[in-house]
Amino acid sequence: MVKSGSKEKEVKKTGETTYEDLLDHLKKERSRFTVNMSSGTGGQNARYGFFPKKFNQELIPYQKENEVTWACHSRLGSCKSPNQVKSVWSLWVPAHEEMLSKEICDQYFSWITGEKSPWRSLLSMQTPLVVNGENLNSPEFMKNIGFVFHELDKVPSNFVVNFLIATRMCHEWPKYIRDWATLVNTHGLDERIAFLFTSMFILDAEDKKYRLATGDKYDWPVDIMTCSRDYFENFYSGTPGRFHGNFSKSSCYTPVNSIWGVGSKAKKDLYNVQLYEKYKSDSNIGGVVPNENDNDRSWGTFYQTDKKWEWRVTYEEMIDIFKKEQEEIIMSCKSELG
Repeated sequence: MVKSGSKEKEVKKTGETTYEDLLDHLKKERSRFTVNMSSGTGGQNARYGFFPKKFNQELIPYQKENEVTWACHSRLGSCKSPNQVKSVWSLWVPAHEEMLSKEICDQYFSWITGEKSPWRSLLSMQTPLVVNGENLNSPEFMKNIGFVFHELDKVPSNFVVNFLIATRMCHEWPKYIRDWATLVNTHGLDERIAFLFTSMFILDAEDKKYRLATGDKYDWPVDIMTCSRDYFENFYSGTPGRFHGNFSKSSCYTPVNSIWGVGSKAKKDLYNVQLYEKYKSDSNIGGVVPNENDNDRSWGTFYQTDKKWEWRVTYEEMIDIFKKEQEEIIMSCKSELG
């Protein structure tokens, strides 16, 4: 850490940035958000970016002087000189209380940074960064300001980005985080299992019952509709894989969501197909097949002829499925641990 005085002036003179500069930059960025964020994507989200080793370092083609603040994690792949990056950071900005309560935002934060977090191993990979007496990797700093990854040779880039995407869900998808909180607080589901199931079923407008979503959700840190059961178990146990590398060597950080498991190519291995085969009955088949352009579809292949799109369950039946599957997933993970 560079202390105040002549040494700091010498560093400034050479153009080298310091962690004091980074701390000052983050506090200024966070102070811009006097009102918590409303729902939305792109510019309405929080702020993310690289911090360069030198001021005015050209990290991306369209960067202006020392502007290293972006509103989309996809631009983290645009760095022209990854070896010139000092840190990767993201602010924590809760949702506007009209969209999502402070209690739920706090609960979500505590989960993604706590002992049950699927990303807990990522948050422990670095040596704590203390600047001017402030621990930039402490829960207090993360909640008041944001997240800083400073030892870029230790952290896999796609693991970092997967976590950073998760940090913005309160203000980007408040409805789904509200549903997540209901599954946890009202129905007693584990936070990890609840998060996975939150985007798997949606309420069908015509049937007024629940059906499978027709594709993976965009701007969401897990791919549910194209995964196998192993994906759920890896997320629950916090054991990702398929690490790409680190930001200090490469600006590429993909694949991101597949760190929890490779998408299944065989239809019979898809977890949603297995659920359909397991819980279907003569009485819950016959719903209207959703249109291929239905608004819950994003990425993923949609086969309109699949019978699983006719499967419908009540809310109570859906919760019962979640609880039964949670029990099996937990038992499977425990057996693997011995």
